[in-house]
Amino acid sequence: MARIDKENYYLDIAETVLKRATCLRRCYGAIIVKNDEIVATGYNGAPRGRRNCTDLGYCTREALQVPSGQRYELCRSVHAEANAIISAARSEILGGTLYLAGRDAKTGELLPIMAICKKKGVKTITITANADSPLAKDSDVVLIQHVNRETDKYNAQGTTSTTALCMIFHSLQAALIEETGYREEQFGLIHPGGAVGERLNQKSL
Repeated sequence: MARIDKENYYLDIAETVLKRATCLRRCYGAIIVKNDEIVATGYNGAPRGRRNCTDLGYCTREALQVPSGQRYELCRSVHAEANAIISAARSEILGGTLYLAGRDAKTGELLPIMAICKKKGVKTITITANADSPLAKDSDVVLIQHVNRETDKYNAQGTTSTTALCMIFHSLQAALIEETGYREEQFGLIHPGGAVGERLNQKSL
């Protein structure tokens, strides 16, 4: 098995955290890393002692047919990044890095990241079920991923969509190897450890 880089390692952990989210509309997971150690985690859900939307079985804003972007005071959930921040002391997270993974591409909090990427000249790829989402419209490349529903009864946890996402990434990796003529020797140089690295480097001898 190939060893993933640190950024994707932490994003994968954040994606696991989002599976604890209790919002019926959007699922987010956040972790804060400092000095290569996870100091806090958080997912969007109701504060301690208050019933979650998954417990109630309905979303108050949805039940009242509140338009998108309005009446957030009715929302029972606290943001994932906010829960991560308030669960740790300031001294623990000062200078740290926050990794945020989400299941929705419409949330406005993510849009400033796109502006920073464009300013720095970084190309962005969005994988989403909604080609008309703000993130998709602002990306250099858009890949459409759609699943009929998630596996849980509330259709809220990102298990099915995460599995589909992994399949897309593995397919892209296989396609890039073919397209670029990437050789085993090249992979062996950047991945010398483990059983895979040992096998590849023995071949090159």
